[in-house]
Amino acid sequence: MTVPLFHRYVAIGDSLTEGLGDDRFHWDRTHGGWADRLAAIVHESNRRQGESFAYANLAVRSRKLEQVMSTQLDHALALTPDLVTVMAGGNNLWRKDIDWHDLRRVYRDGLSRLRDSGATVLVANSINPVHVRAFASGRGRAARMTEMIESLAAEVNCGVIDLFRLSLLHDVRSWARDRVHFGQGAHSVVANQAADLLGLTDRILMPENELLAHARLTTSDWLMWLTKDVTP
Repeated sequence: MTVPLFHRYVAIGDSLTEGLGDDRFHWDRTHGGWADRLAAIVHESNRRQGESFAYANLAVRSRKLEQVMSTQLDHALALTPDLVTVMAGGNNLWRKDIDWHDLRRVYRDGLSRLRDSGATVLVANSINPVHVRAFASGRGRAARMTEMIESLAAEVNCGVIDLFRLSLLHDVRSWARDRVHFGQGAHSVVANQAADLLGLTDRILMPENELLAHARLTTSDWLMWLTKDVTP
């Protein structure tokens, strides 16, 4: 089987792609999040074939879709990548006044620019916020955003990283303690899903007991979570 080669990978997005939630993020940036893990998979695949590899993670926490598809996308294209991943829109999801028409336009224009550059593009749909009851108000919007992203991906021929239906993410224990970012195991599973979409054979291996590493919150934990991570 011929394994595809990607020589320049650029990741754009928000804090999920930056790597927040990974237990090792602050002291080990080698594998600081799903995109870094995917880069490690691509690098290993290329190494075995004697090929070079370069990687840039341009994602910045708190960025909304409009910022990702303008500043980050411009910087990404300047690096002439042959592989780009996009995981963005989560910070738009909680707006009460979402302009869906404009959001669709921004997403489509950005994905089209990336595809027109000749790059292979993977785009992630929305998370399905069923892991925390406090996020219930966002479930309908998440489903709508997922439908929109998948429709656009089909139009411009992008692969879709399916977060919405990933059962692991429906379990609160797979998330970091802030319940907003992937836990270490979830970062690995998302990276492996992306690798599978690309036709790569390497995987990030994790013990089964580390996939659901975070225990359910106690009452005092919930109160601290609401004060520290939700209210701000």
